[in-house]
Amino acid sequence: MSDPPVVHSEGRSFPQWLWAAMRNSLRRPAIRKPITPDASCASGHPARSHGGASPVVLSARAVRLLALLVLANALVLAALGIALYRAGVALSIRPPVVTVVVTPTSLPSPTTGPTPTPFGSGGVVAFTLRRNGNSDIYAIQQTTREIVRLTGDPAEDRDPAWSPDGSLLAFASRRGGNWDIYLLDLEGGALIRLTRYPGFDGGPTWSPDGKRIAFESYRQDNLDIYVMDADGNNVQRLTTDPAPDTSPAWSPDGSAIAFVSYRNGNQDIFLYFVDGDLAGTEINVTNSPDVNESDPAWSPDGKRLAYTLSRAGYATVQVSTLEWAARGGPQAQPLLRLSSTDLFGSGSAPTWAPDGQSLLTVYRRAGRSYLIASSLYGWGLSQEIYSDPGLISRPVWSPVPLSARAMARARAAEPATEPSLYTEFVQSSASTTETLRSLVYLPDPSEQYEWLRLNDRVDDSFQALRRRVAEEAGWDYLSTVALAWQPMENAEQRHNWHLCGRAVDLDQSPYDETPPRILLVREDVGNETYWRVYLRAARQDGSLGEPLRVAPWDLKAREEDARAAAQGGRPMEKVPVGYYVDLTALAADYGWERAPALYRWRYFWPDINWWHLQKTEGVDWWQCMLEVYEPEKVQAVFGPLPGGLAALAEQSPGTLARGGPFEIGGHVWNLDLPYADKMRQAGMTWVKAQVRYPQETAPVIGAAHRRGFKILIGTVGPAGMVTQQGFEENFARWAARLAAAGADAIEVWNEPNVDREWQPGYISPEAYTRLLCATYKAVKAVNPNTLIIAAAPAPTGAFDQCTPTGCDDRMFLQGIYAAGGADCMDYLGVHYNFGATPPSAVSGHPADDGRHHHSWYFLPQMQLYYNIFGGTKQLFYTELGYASQEGVPPFPDHLWWARETTNAQQAAWLAEAVQLARESGLVRAVIIWNIDFLRYFDDPQDGFAIIRPGGICPACNALRTVMTARP
Repeated sequence: MSDPPVVHSEGRSFPQWLWAAMRNSLRRPAIRKPITPDASCASGHPARSHGGASPVVLSARAVRLLALLVLANALVLAALGIALYRAGVALSIRPPVVTVVVTPTSLPSPTTGPTPTPFGSGGVVAFTLRRNGNSDIYAIQQTTREIVRLTGDPAEDRDPAWSPDGSLLAFASRRGGNWDIYLLDLEGGALIRLTRYPGFDGGPTWSPDGKRIAFESYRQDNLDIYVMDADGNNVQRLTTDPAPDTSPAWSPDGSAIAFVSYRNGNQDIFLYFVDGDLAGTEINVTNSPDVNESDPAWSPDGKRLAYTLSRAGYATVQVSTLEWAARGGPQAQPLLRLSSTDLFGSGSAPTWAPDGQSLLTVYRRAGRSYLIASSLYGWGLSQEIYSDPGLISRPVWSPVPLSARAMARARAAEPATEPSLYTEFVQSSASTTETLRSLVYLPDPSEQYEWLRLNDRVDDSFQALRRRVAEEAGWDYLSTVALAWQPMENAEQRHNWHLCGRAVDLDQSPYDETPPRILLVREDVGNETYWRVYLRAARQDGSLGEPLRVAPWDLKAREEDARAAAQGGRPMEKVPVGYYVDLTALAADYGWERAPALYRWRYFWPDINWWHLQKTEGVDWWQCMLEVYEPEKVQAVFGPLPGGLAALAEQSPGTLARGGPFEIGGHVWNLDLPYADKMRQAGMTWVKAQVRYPQETAPVIGAAHRRGFKILIGTVGPAGMVTQQGFEENFARWAARLAAAGADAIEVWNEPNVDREWQPGYISPEAYTRLLCATYKAVKAVNPNTLIIAAAPAPTGAFDQCTPTGCDDRMFLQGIYAAGGADCMDYLGVHYNFGATPPSAVSGHPADDGRHHHSWYFLPQMQLYYNIFGGTKQLFYTELGYASQEGVPPFPDHLWWARETTNAQQAAWLAEAVQLARESGLVRAVIIWNIDFLRYFDDPQDGFAIIRPGGICPACNALRTVMTARP
């Protein structure tokens, strides 16, 4: 029987089969075998037969000694009984008290038991990992160190929490359009949405009996701790303070929930008592106004709390013992206190090993996150468990390892590839002006601001960040930039990244609005002050952003009193209500870093610097300057170049192989070129015509030249020709005649990686490379100015390898490169005509099966083809088109994915593709497929034509706009 599919429950309750299974698993008693020592080992001697044994005879003296021994034992037992009775009475008196005393002492010595290990005693650790702009939940088995991805939705998943029996995982996710609590059956794969409140729900934690889940929820403009049944029913509010209450952690005995609260102007750890005489009582157990505590984690025995302590930007882990004690005085009262509070070490987000003798913490250094396991008792017993460039958070440890079935299910569900957040296209280093290199313009409809330029190495990431911010916050904040590139002559300060186009200053005006749409949280790291920037979400219904957990810093308070003026402001008295987006975190996803405030920030506004972002990518500032300016200009302002950069500057910058400026053209059916005027209006300078061996094309070439166009001849022959003796030489001689007749460019064959164009059984990149090199040599001998373009392969994912009937285009091109084909071409041909999304898209194609194959998407295919040849060959698109069914007969079934594309989309997407190709610097020319083709049996070539029914050409105007714009 096959496994049940993943189920997304639309109701409030579990499917009955899952709830019954979970209930049974949680109630199943532990099976304990009686310990029966072997009789032969009880005395340490071999067993003896008791049949016929002699009786034991004691002397009078032995009897007196035995009596004394029995009397002594009786006295000891009586004393112990009295002591236990008094201790029981003392422990039974424990009324609620809210005062906490912290007494720092050393940790007690470990009791005798199993030898502690740095990585606990088994089980599995789940954690949140944020990389590539998204958060997902991963797990690592303790014994094998194997890592699996438990969630892989495009929406964010975080805050994992194991059920007590390890079979279920509760977590928070935005996959339903807002933050809710979900439940994943790790073996069966069922996914159940537990909460459906339109606001924010997150941070789940299980009760020890598995019957309830506590979580944080933003309701009625307040972030509080709630609890619900494990099936999502009976939601109850526990805390009601106006300050944010977050991060609940249920104690192992079920009596209390530890949580973090900002109610005293900083983050403290509180306990909320769920059961017993103290039910409903809240106690502040850290009560430290000068530091922030967070991430509470209970030890398995429930006697200790580990938590993160943050002071001056440094995070450390503390371990404290919770105990009740009596306060002195005539009216003695017990109180709960943290005793044995010890610094465990640098890091954050602790979680306990199942044996209680080790802690797992998160440590971040040099751009990487580390999971570090350390023994509480063995000095220096620490080890790295896992590290990643992404952000690791919220590790949780279950004593129950993932089953083989759960591991297999997780591995099967893990996506093979993930689309990148953006693709950075770098143009040639050739000067864009007489003095500047590597600068490109940001979109500026008014064309008034010459300084709105960025370094070509970072501009695509900034534009991608702008789109992401607009999507996440609901308003396009990054559409207005106060400053990007800054001319060197206007600022002589070193290490100003504006000078080399790797910095932007954001618009400050939303901070001054009433109410402000920008809030700042102050974060001190050592002696430096940084700002975390939050944008108020345009929609306050829970679908964008999440609530704040700490009070923002009020810079305007400097004008209200002397104390605030001396401190540069103060925290707001209350945490603002509403939903906000963390701009600083989003910027970091795209490599854009914040910079610290300068030393005068408390009284000099320009030094506050919250609006500044820069992307250095580890590049030295001097080297960045050489990306834009000639060495002598940099040295004239800032003096001699340091160290080895002087020698580096003397080397001429590398340039891409390019044979002229970027151009476009069109593939024509009617060789009389009836639409030549429209083509010229669109900015086209090329025409393409495809001919078959051994057709003569002198008239075709002449017709194109008379109308002022260059001509690309696409060549092909009968598929069976490739099996004939002397095939390569015969084809090469024919191509040489085309060059002699004046062909400006020749594409050598058409899609030779598929069996409709190349004889089955003979398809191979090596065979094609032999034809390409023979043709290149013959053509260049008669006309060196004729460009040779390697045949564009059919972009296909139908083949996982090169077979006799077809070859994957990626592998085919790799084979050509390996066979030396790069030496036998001027440009690499490309076909792209499977698009049904904007050219900038990397997902969302109707026919995409989830693999995001490059044949569906323009940018990934462009980057792939260019990189296969190591950047040594520019691309020449010999076919680039989008199909539109509007105004033509219906498309056949094999083109179903293009049926919804309109003429307007066809025009816009063609123009965008041309613009991206032009700006990338990777492309020499683009031939639009097509101008005026007709329906050819079941091949809807008329759907790709840009001359639409009635003779109109929406794409012509769109292309003209792109081609006449400033580069």
